[in-house]
Amino acid sequence: MSSVLSNEVVLSPKSSPKAGSKAGSVTDKNSNSPRSAMKTNQQQQQVVPSHAPSLEEEVECMANICECLDSCLTNIKRYLNQLDDDLNMDNVDQALECFQLAVTLLSSDPEPERLKQLVFGSYQREESSIISLLLDFISLPSYFKSSAFERSYEDKSAQFQIANEIDQLLNHLKVYALKCLSKLVSICSYESRNMYEETAGESVIKSLSKLCAESIVQDHGIDIMLDYLSREEISELEDSSRSGNAVGDEEVRLAVAECLFFFVVRNEVGRLAVLIQKGVPIILKCLETEPNQLIRSYCCAILREFSTSFPEELLKDNAIQICVKALNSDPSLEVRALCAELLEVLFKTEPKSFQFVSVPTLSKVLNDRLLKETSRDVLEATCKLLETIFSSQQYDSDIEKLEFHEEFIQKGYWKSFIRVLKQCSVRPASLATRAFRYLLQFAPPSQRLAREVVSHFQSFSVLLKACLETTKTNEQKQLSSINVANKLLKVELSIILALLFVQSPFARHQIHNELKAFPLWMSALRGALLKHLGFAEMDYFSDVRIIDENGRNIVAAFRTKANSQLNTLVLVEIFETQESEANNADDFVSRDESNQLDGKITHFILSFALHKTLTSSEPVVATPNHSSPSKITKTPSKTPSKTPSKVQDKVPAYISMETSMTPRNKTTHESSINTSLNSDDSFIQKFGDVLAKHEVVEIEENSLSDSSNSSSKKDVNTSPSTNHSQSVPSNQQLRDVNITTKTENVSTTYSDSFINARSIVSRASLNKSLQKKQFENMVYLCKAFGVWYESHEMKILRQKAQNNFVKAHRMASNTTGLRIIPTGFVNTPDGLVLRYQPNDSPQKLCKHWTDEDVKLSDVFTFEVPFDDFTIERVEKVQQALAKHSKLVKKLLVCCPKSPKNRRTFLMDMNLNIMPKTSQTIEELLLLMKEYGLENIKMPIYLWKGKERKDTSLTQYNILEILEFIKIHIANHCQLQIEGPNNIDTKV
Repeated sequence: MSSVLSNEVVLSPKSSPKAGSKAGSVTDKNSNSPRSAMKTNQQQQQVVPSHAPSLEEEVECMANICECLDSCLTNIKRYLNQLDDDLNMDNVDQALECFQLAVTLLSSDPEPERLKQLVFGSYQREESSIISLLLDFISLPSYFKSSAFERSYEDKSAQFQIANEIDQLLNHLKVYALKCLSKLVSICSYESRNMYEETAGESVIKSLSKLCAESIVQDHGIDIMLDYLSREEISELEDSSRSGNAVGDEEVRLAVAECLFFFVVRNEVGRLAVLIQKGVPIILKCLETEPNQLIRSYCCAILREFSTSFPEELLKDNAIQICVKALNSDPSLEVRALCAELLEVLFKTEPKSFQFVSVPTLSKVLNDRLLKETSRDVLEATCKLLETIFSSQQYDSDIEKLEFHEEFIQKGYWKSFIRVLKQCSVRPASLATRAFRYLLQFAPPSQRLAREVVSHFQSFSVLLKACLETTKTNEQKQLSSINVANKLLKVELSIILALLFVQSPFARHQIHNELKAFPLWMSALRGALLKHLGFAEMDYFSDVRIIDENGRNIVAAFRTKANSQLNTLVLVEIFETQESEANNADDFVSRDESNQLDGKITHFILSFALHKTLTSSEPVVATPNHSSPSKITKTPSKTPSKTPSKVQDKVPAYISMETSMTPRNKTTHESSINTSLNSDDSFIQKFGDVLAKHEVVEIEENSLSDSSNSSSKKDVNTSPSTNHSQSVPSNQQLRDVNITTKTENVSTTYSDSFINARSIVSRASLNKSLQKKQFENMVYLCKAFGVWYESHEMKILRQKAQNNFVKAHRMASNTTGLRIIPTGFVNTPDGLVLRYQPNDSPQKLCKHWTDEDVKLSDVFTFEVPFDDFTIERVEKVQQALAKHSKLVKKLLVCCPKSPKNRRTFLMDMNLNIMPKTSQTIEELLLLMKEYGLENIKMPIYLWKGKERKDTSLTQYNILEILEFIKIHIANHCQLQIEGPNNIDTKV
């Protein structure tokens, strides 16, 4: 190697590496160096063909590469150790070229025996093998940590810019060495040698992979790479100026992560070696603290490989908590998707993984991903993870794992699946529905998830709508994967709705009652669901477990009664049993209604406690009034002659106006409105006269529930027209009541308190029935008003009044000279709104053009013979059409405004004719590329055979031919494209 280093180009701290490289290039041009000779020989080899080199020649070439790398490495180390004052740039260039030559030589023929001779031949020494040399280059220290930098810094003569450039050169060498090592590991690995399984034995490939891993381990390659991942991005230096000029090794660490990924994924022995050398904690720490997204992605991919083989080691190092944290807050989409896949693999391979999970935390994180995630990959990985969590295979042995189901149901997280179904594409939506089906299938019966779903209108309406929706993509762009995902979505939706109806008779009755008013829509929905169930094979339904809300296994019950025969009567009997049990059970209340009811009960209890504690123990007197005739109030015995208004002031707030059992009288505002509408010509007045004959409001109440005190209560008239003077009791009645209560025992005070409570509850129930009757009365009024307003006589009166008003208004405008605003509106005396429409424009609004405005050069013509009908010919037509479109655009720009018809024609050509023509030709091209040229020629010849005289494809017949091709493909090629309507269970 002395001849190689004869023409040296040195780099001192006062000169730049870039200048040195330029000087080196000039020296090479003016001298006959070995490097220029090598380039000349390469050029000659490219010009003059030669025979393939033998194995001995390749081994000799690899030995020369190793010798050159050894010499360059020695010179670089001498400079870093202060043995040389200058850095030779030729050493850096030669090392880079040797890396490229080594990669080319190794990848030219990946035959196992050849690689074994090149990399692990007997000619190589341990210290000069290609793997050891690559690792030595990777382990070179940074220039800022070397003694050369410390000496120059002490002399205060170092230029930090040059120091940064030197460090960049060293990092460049390390990156190329790591890429060369990654290529070597990939070629020598057993997992990537599937193509040689027939030609070479399995033992030969495994031995080669084992030799590669052992060589890297013996040369401390794993320690070197893990050291790069564990170190910080920028070394902490005492002087801030040094750290500011120091260059981080982020690119080197990225190359290290990539090389380690190949070593773990492709080499089984290497995976075990990294595990033995405690590499998993370092990789987890790097995933948690690394700022570079690509490095974190490689770390996740490495951990995913460990999860399939060594899940216990990941659980020991707290991998699940780190992955959940990254899934929740990592900004990288790839990292979030890989973390979800890693958790899925851990839960599948190791059932003990659920013991290391916080159920509320993981459930909330997954719910947030479903609600907020926009990446398709992350959504798919999250849905697969939820499918794994909810699947039955993980819960047969441990009942505690059902906490995930309860968490998703109780906190309403299941609604996030509806968001994915409504807003995302077909593939994530199909996976989300599949996960939701597993949740519904294996949910605890006590949670009654089926009733929750049916009672939530927003979610259930999305499910029904999705069952009838069709894909809006073009037939040409519809790939087979999209078809499978769409079929999977339809099948899962059908299974979900069927499970809802099987599990809960409440769901069946409610949906039937809601949809029976729309028989056509119900029939269409039934047909679509049954059709979608037919898309899948019978094996697809083998893992569907049907458990109703009472915990009964419907499949087992049917098999027992029907003896494995499909008998409809047995199912009818099972459904009737479900309905009878549901009728005997308590009424179901949804969680939202339950929360509202709990709030009402709590408010009632608190109010009663305040009333009971802060009220003096006086006898109870029923004091009716005009608004609340059955209210129970406390009246002091010393003042029996108080007026009802003063007694009413002491009524507690919680039994004042909100618990009134009689309708309130009309206020003065309502009466004023009625008087203002009291005129002979008022339609509202006439409508009131009509309704006066039909309006009936019946109010029934029974304010007292205690039969022991019924004799002391007074009957109160509850009619809305009851006079106030009739409802006010006399003073003599109050005295009689007080005298009676004084003679009672002291213990009756407690019974009076219970009477108060019963009366309050009774009034609350009566108030509810009163509100219901008022609502029914309002509905009746609306219906009566609609029938009366749309009657024939009313239409004649409205038209007559409107015509008279219009005539009078126009006469007034003509007399006064005021202009009527066309878009304005005026209120008529009868409450109608009159809106004037604008007059028709005197000019023609539609633009047109004729044949006289068309020139011969404007028309685009083409002709493709059927005998020479190829994709290339059609593509040439498309290119010619694009050129013609540009010509039309130029003509439109240059066209003057005076010939409007000519300009209209060019505008129509530019906006409508040319784009549609281009779309037609592009559609034909897509069909030819997707189904093959021969499958397109066949319908063309069939079209020609129907007494056609056309012999070529032209602008006149392209639409007819294209339509005929579509019909032919739809009738004959559909089964070959989409396959049978079957879905494998592994989809």
